Amino acid sequence: METSSTDFFRRYADRDMAERNQVSLGLTGWPLERSLSPVIHSTFLKWADIPGEYRLNPFRPEELASGMRLLREEGYTGLNVTYPHKAAAAQLCDKLILDAEELGMVNTISWQDGLMIGRNTDTIGFDRMLCGVRLGNQVLLVGSGGAARAVDLVLSRMGVRCTVFCRRPAEWTGLSPSRGLDDLGSSARELDSGTVVNATTLGWRDDDSFPLEMAHMRDLSFIDLNYNPSWEWRNRLDGTASSIYTGETMLVFQAAESFTVWTGLTPPVVEAFLAVRPALEDNGAEG
Repeated sequence: METSSTDFFRRYADRDMAERNQVSLGLTGWPLERSLSPVIHSTFLKWADIPGEYRLNPFRPEELASGMRLLREEGYTGLNVTYPHKAAAAQLCDKLILDAEELGMVNTISWQDGLMIGRNTDTIGFDRMLCGVRLGNQVLLVGSGGAARAVDLVLSRMGVRCTVFCRRPAEWTGLSPSRGLDDLGSSARELDSGTVVNATTLGWRDDDSFPLEMAHMRDLSFIDLNYNPSWEWRNRLDGTASSIYTGETMLVFQAAESFTVWTGLTPPVVEAFLAVRPALEDNGAEG
């Protein structure tokens, strides 16, 4: 059963007045030192005039199952999941919906009729991020985790040629062919036009390196699913890459879809973008 706005507000109105001052939403992952998600969802809650908060819940991998049980007992309405828990969270769900079922990766959880329901809104976020992006004749996708799987699924549905580059290509279970990271440079040199997508955690730290030389990025586009404005490697791409896109766009769109899942309401993404822009200066790159 899908959540509707009527169902949500009926449950909300039935709560005791003493409890009704909070709708609990949040994010879990490890680590969670900084995140833009509270800024985005606080904007959505304010727009919807729903009292509540969006909290960070950093759980180590071994704490995930017990931590999620605790959040459920605390009456959480919804939970987002980020690195490195997306596959493990899928295993804990009672039911997976649509893309989450195909990917085996979850980034959005709701509790309905006593069941923990897992969804994946990363695919929707990336698909909407691509509006206006010229990918060229091929995409080189770096990474093999939940974000990479979502990107791979979207590109496959679009019919875009994609090759995945990761540390252990034999373990890749996505739709596109995979190669080792050592092959990334030679593959980039062979492209006349194309796009490199960073779906790894590289870029969370300002001084992170990336397994591609600047010269290999000549005239290629770069999509970074992270959004740390101080990542030195990506900032040096100015004047080399044809276009650079950062992940706050995908984050806002996937967050909006999560909010719709939880409340049945379609929040204003423009207001979220306006809230995110100044916050970027003080935040890192977690989900």
